[in-house]
Amino acid sequence: THEDPTDRNAYAFFRRAFNAPAAGRLDVAVTADSSYVLYLDGQFICRGPARAHLDYYSFDTHPLTVEPGPHCLAVLAHHIGEVNATVMTGRPGLLADVTLQTAVSAAADQDLSTGPGWKCLAADAWRRELPCMMSHFGFWEDCDMRRVPTGWTVAGFDDGTWLEPTVVGTPPC
Repeated sequence: THEDPTDRNAYAFFRRAFNAPAAGRLDVAVTADSSYVLYLDGQFICRGPARAHLDYYSFDTHPLTVEPGPHCLAVLAHHIGEVNATVMTGRPGLLADVTLQTAVSAAADQDLSTGPGWKCLAADAWRRELPCMMSHFGFWEDCDMRRVPTGWTVAGFDDGTWLEPTVVGTPPC
């Protein structure tokens, strides 16, 4: 959500609204430092990624189907930002390689990957100053759900005040 690579216990909302001209397949490959929760049209898809060394960071793949019409791919990302027994610390970030393939034509495939078209918001619903529980756990999680934007994971949500994400670089940076 910004240039600072030193965030600690930071959460952020990311979303990509799109329109499918016809029924199709949404191929999603996603990862985040340190973790993410993925939604499509308000439905939980998965959480991840599996823990890995930063030199061999893993990603998850999901072939999803969509019907014609408006959709929203949404991600809640959490960056631990403090080395512990379960996570190494890298720069906070989200990476999603997303392609919408429809029966219209191969030329009509849409690249919905992170970058232009995505919106983000630093999440202030979680208390960031809390200590780690133990060396092999993350932080205590204290979330004020009243501060989570209602409907942020669905199409039609007004993200007009949200920012464009800061581009860190191109993979494999």
